[in-house]
Amino acid sequence: MVGGVAGEDDLIEVEVFTRLYNVPGLRYELTRSETDINVFRNKTKSAALLDYDSGNMVAYPPGAETESIYVEWVGTPGSGAINASLTLTAYDAVHGNPVFSDTITFDPFESIVIVFAGEFQVPSDPIADPSHGIVQFAIDEYRNGYNVFVYDEDDLSSYGAGAPYNEVVNAIMKQGITNVAIMGYSHGGGATYDLAWRLNENVRAGATLNDITNPFSVPFTAYIDAIKRPTLNTAAVEDRPPLSAFHVNQYETNSAIHGVSIPTSDIDDDVSLRPNMDHFSIDDDAQVLGVIRTEWQLNVSR
Repeated sequence: MVGGVAGEDDLIEVEVFTRLYNVPGLRYELTRSETDINVFRNKTKSAALLDYDSGNMVAYPPGAETESIYVEWVGTPGSGAINASLTLTAYDAVHGNPVFSDTITFDPFESIVIVFAGEFQVPSDPIADPSHGIVQFAIDEYRNGYNVFVYDEDDLSSYGAGAPYNEVVNAIMKQGITNVAIMGYSHGGGATYDLAWRLNENVRAGATLNDITNPFSVPFTAYIDAIKRPTLNTAAVEDRPPLSAFHVNQYETNSAIHGVSIPTSDIDDDVSLRPNMDHFSIDDDAQVLGVIRTEWQLNVSR
């Protein structure tokens, strides 16, 4: 979920617990309901259990009481299954009767969430600094089941080009994603505007780009003390992001660098009077992050 990090992938790790894995007389089978998912023994996808060349059932000899397998959604957007399940069944090897089984269901995402860290915040999991509140927020929501990618604001050019934009284009054009949510702190707020601006260049009248031809919407955006970019810019972002259906703007005025009111926002909140509030603490404030979490979850499906 940390954008641009080596080894990042879209695989889902599934932990398999088979306490009786070495008991004589038991055998295990792994079954998928649809070919929209592939299953591998490792992250490199070099040891397939269920893939394009297999059927929907495979013998599964566990190598340990607890081990991980990796699931990849490969269904064609709009034409594949609504969801797919994976079932592990233990059989009486003598009589062929099932002893017990467990099933997990996979639902493809409808939305992608792009989160931009502030200036000098480097996204990592776990976070490198406990004061990187927006990064921890992104990690928490990723673990809560959302399709979250967190980026350094420098990963995006002033005109919205770069890895975050490419991630969104790929999601809309190849993964069946129809909703894009964007949020950012400080210069990450500026990046939020820049990304939305570039997405809009694909759909506005007289559009200058045609990277995106599938329909999409931007149901939610959020600024935390948003500052225009590039790096040396200290002026506040003054405009709501293009395409945003619901926008949250939270800012303070206690610091030399700070955001400003954007009256067109759906929520426009000056939080300056809260204790110890300044530009460097605002993205750690539980109330600030709580407002974003509440409104995001109301407006954005998984």
